[in-house]
Amino acid sequence: MATENLILDKLTEIANKLDEQNLLQKTVLNFNEACTFLDVSPSHLYKLTSKKVFPISAPREETLFQAFRVRRLVAA
Repeated sequence: MATENLILDKLTEIANKLDEQNLLQKTVLNFNEACTFLDVSPSHLYKLTSKKVFPISAPREETLFQAFRVRRLVAA
């Protein structure tokens, strides 16, 4: 049983790392992806966008972020 739990934990860790790599390769992030990338809550990200910390696009009522701008925010 302990071995199974260890395997499941490792698989979960690998899946999380693959998700992170996928985010790093994207050029456009949706709202949830930006929250994950920045490691912030949705309410905090909403506050940042309402204060115009960085520009967003909103085609078809979906909030999108240019990934390079999000990365720049993290690097600052």
